[in-house]
Amino acid sequence: MDQCVTVHRVDRDGCIVAVSGSWKAFAEENGAGSALQAVRGSVLWNYIAGAQTRHLYHVLMERARSSGRSLHIPYRCDSPDTRRFMEMELAFLPEHDEFEFRNRLLRVELRSPVPLLDPNTCRSEAMLTMCSWCKKVKMDDEEWVEAEAAVRRLGLLEDACMPRLSHGICPACEARFRNGELR
Repeated sequence: MDQCVTVHRVDRDGCIVAVSGSWKAFAEENGAGSALQAVRGSVLWNYIAGAQTRHLYHVLMERARSSGRSLHIPYRCDSPDTRRFMEMELAFLPEHDEFEFRNRLLRVELRSPVPLLDPNTCRSEAMLTMCSWCKKVKMDDEEWVEAEAAVRRLGLLEDACMPRLSHGICPACEARFRNGELR
């Protein structure tokens, strides 16, 4: 990807009012390029999976608004064959009553394709939870592991279809955000 920063802005109601050209390039690279026109004017919450993650976004947006400071939040944006380590800068723009999200690509790691992360794979009725921030998969209440380890340990390659993915927040990411350790 040529541009390492993507930007989108949302108004006070969560409506997406602007996206950068680099956002379009990133979306195309991830198989969602045709979504650009549909994204403008839609609601941010349609693109954030899981009630827990949506709640965290609300908390972070209120923190940015009340502090008047930008927040810097590390996260991952993975695809089946790539780990993308990223940072989101969230700023409140009081003059427009909008929030600006700047997402910066920090580094990329290639990996063997993980069918669990392939959006085009057959899905069973079984469900796994993935952390929306670090992309680890929940094994039990205490243990969250990388997708490759989850596939191996759960024997998912033996199944014709992968389980569905639900999104949540692992205890480590939740504690980081709760304690204000955003960077």
